[in-house]
Parts: sequence; C-alpha cells; structure tokens
Amino acid sequence: MLPTAKTESKFDILNLRMFLYGPPKIGKSTFCAGMPDAVFAATEPGLNNLSVFQAPIATWKDFLQFCGEIGSGKHPYKTVIIDTIDRLYRLCETHVCESLNIATPEDMDYGKGRAKVNAEFFRIMDRLTSLPYGLVFTSHAVTKEVKTPGGNTDRTIPTLPDKVSQYIISLADVIGFASIRPVMQADGTTKRERVLCTKPHTDFDAGDRTGRLPESLPLSWAAFASAMTPKAAPVTAPVQTQPPKTAPVGGAK
Repeated sequence: MLPTAKTESKFDILNLRMFLYGPPKIGKSTFCAGMPDAVFAATEPGLNNLSVFQAPIATWKDFLQFCGEIGSGKHPYKTVIIDTIDRLYRLCETHVCESLNIATPEDMDYGKGRAKVNAEFFRIMDRLTSLPYGLVFTSHAVTKEVKTPGGNTDRTIPTLPDKVSQYIISLADVIGFASIRPVMQADGTTKRERVLCTKPHTDFDAGDRTGRLPESLPLSWAAFASAMTPKAAPVTAPVQTQPPKTAPVGGAK
C-alpha cells in the first residue's frame, strides 16, 4: 500500500472548500451567486433578489434528501453552497431533540444531548465533504470579548458553537472574513468598500491554504477567481537575427 511516486499537484477553483462569514447582508450570498454550476442549500430566506439554483431547506430531513440527490451525481452542479451553516446546525439540533423527546440538548446531563447533536451533524458533513464537489459554508458573525495571553480583546467570530466552528474551519481550504474597510483610491482618497480578508489576523479568523490569495480583495466572485487563477507568463517572439555577411567564395567582385 505504500506509494512509489509522489502525487501531482492539482487545483480546481470549483472544487474548493470555503468558509465565508461576516455580518448579515454584507454580500456573502451575492459572492456565491457568481460561482458557475453552483446550487444553494437555502436554509434561510434572502436569495429572492438573486438568480440562482436553490433548494429550500426547512428541516434536517430536507437536507438529508438534498445530500442524497447530490451524492447520486445525477445533476449538473459542481459546487454546493450551504447558506447558512448556522441555520442548518439549528435544524439538526431540532431534529435530534425531537428524536430524543427533549426540548433542548441541555436537558440531557453531562453534555450528552449536545454530543448527540454534534455527532449527527458531523456524520453528514463528513459524507458531504467526501463527495467530488466544491463546498461553501456561509455564516453570520458576532464580535465577542475573548481571553488571550495578552489579556482580553474583542474578536469577530462565526455565530456557531465553538466545536462546530472549529470543525468547519478544519475542513476549509479558504477561510474568508467579509467586512467593510477603507480602501485607498488612485487619487489618494479613501472609500469604504466590501472586502474579503483571507489571512490570519488578531481580530478575526481567516486563512488561505492555497497560498494564491492576497491579504484582502474585493468581495466578488470575479475578483476571487482572478486572484486564484495563475497568470500565464507573457509569450515573447524569438529575436530574429540576420546571418553574418561573408565574402563570396573565390574572391569574386
């Protein structure tokens, strides 16, 4: 079973796993709507102003059916967008609580209820991430005071339970934080623009496993795809040189 050769490096922008979070209505869904051959698992309203393929997800059973149809491969989609993962987790929680005949996971002692919710959620996510499709999770964000070695500080984090958030982050090739920031313009002035941050920061989680993205870029699929696509080296025509002139053979005049 041991390999005898190294695997070739492969990259497909439509096969990325991405975790995209930020404040509500900042443009996360609009960003995802630019992806070609994508389908939304729409757990929340908010896509009415976008022209996209979407499957409404109102219950956990709806999502299980959605995953089954995606797993069949009998469809044209290359990327699955879960919008939002926050709401999907709550649907999973409701499903597990109903099956256990409890009101909340905390009704079971020693964290057993929460552990059962997480186990069901991770089970399905593991199956979904094993499929040969791109996967995007969107999430809202909240700013909280957190403890650090240097003292307490404010940090913007996804609105997911910590264990779930860390699980999703571990799956992602790109962790993008959407925000509004002042951007320097060509005339020297600044303008507030929606940007996607992709590098680690003390104020939020972000990261780029591909190493292709800048620290921040406009919050649009076109800008993201352009940054992800390697620029081809310019092709230059070979320099044409004239052969050296030589005297005629035999000394002819």
